[in-house]
Amino acid sequence: MMSSPEPRPAIRFDRIDQIKPTPLAPVVHDYIFGDTVTGLIGASGACKSFVAGHLACSVGTNTPWFGQGVTQGAVFYLAGEGRSQIVRRFNGWAQYHGVSLEGAPIFLADRLPPLHDRLTAAEVIETIKRIADELFFNSGGIDPSLIVVDTVARALAGADENSASDVGRLVDAFDWLKSQWGCAVLPIHHTGHSQEAKTRGRGSSALYAGLDGEFLVSSDGDTVQLRSMKEKDWPEPMALCLARNVVEVDLGGKVETTLVLSLTDQPRPDEQWFRERVSDLRRDGTPIRTIAEILGATKSKVEHAIRALARDALRYEEAANGR
Repeated sequence: MMSSPEPRPAIRFDRIDQIKPTPLAPVVHDYIFGDTVTGLIGASGACKSFVAGHLACSVGTNTPWFGQGVTQGAVFYLAGEGRSQIVRRFNGWAQYHGVSLEGAPIFLADRLPPLHDRLTAAEVIETIKRIADELFFNSGGIDPSLIVVDTVARALAGADENSASDVGRLVDAFDWLKSQWGCAVLPIHHTGHSQEAKTRGRGSSALYAGLDGEFLVSSDGDTVQLRSMKEKDWPEPMALCLARNVVEVDLGGKVETTLVLSLTDQPRPDEQWFRERVSDLRRDGTPIRTIAEILGATKSKVEHAIRALARDALRYEEAANGR
């Protein structure tokens, strides 16, 4: 008589000294890391999708992202609408930077299915897996590095974004995606409409709670600002100030325009004020940790500002001495 199999335990415990810690693997140095879910939020028209498209192209072609080094890998872009617009934006990026997308491991889905449904999420993972396996064996061991979900509302497909349970199932899908390949998952989401909600994603706070990191994209019409709103296990990265560049793209004999973002020479958002406050407090002999507490910033951000002030002082001294 055959004995029945032992039931599988729900969890397993390992002694802490037998668990080897794994360091964060940067997808974009200082900004995006593997095995994380990092949100990209902003109002309509703030250029969230342009920031994400730039990221996808950079990672897929091993091209620096706004001056930051990347780790090349396969990119999977799931968009709910505007597939031809995304292709135009990607071609505009390639033309502006002089980088070919031919053969790049960047894949654009024909639709964005409801990821909060577990069966659908499993089908998406299986589809990505088939492409990933082919890439791994035929293209030098390339693995998925980045999965973009554009947007959270589309991924919910009619479910209630104010419902913690509905959003929680979507977050579970994001976690499932990242765990398959240890990649970065980047969901794009809209901010709220009220004044107090302009710096946070709309709907249930379950999304923010489930994120490892979050960036806010905002725009004043001329420039686009990108700043970190959450970073779970790494230092706060510097904010970025980006310029809008209109680029003409030839689409099979028809010329259309699109936007490409680039770094500006302007101070990053709020950076000048922040540096001035740090300079004043340092001049009074205030310790770095105390400055961070006063300004509600991290110690690393204050140290960034101090180094920038030192560089500015050196440039001023060299200019004054005619060097």
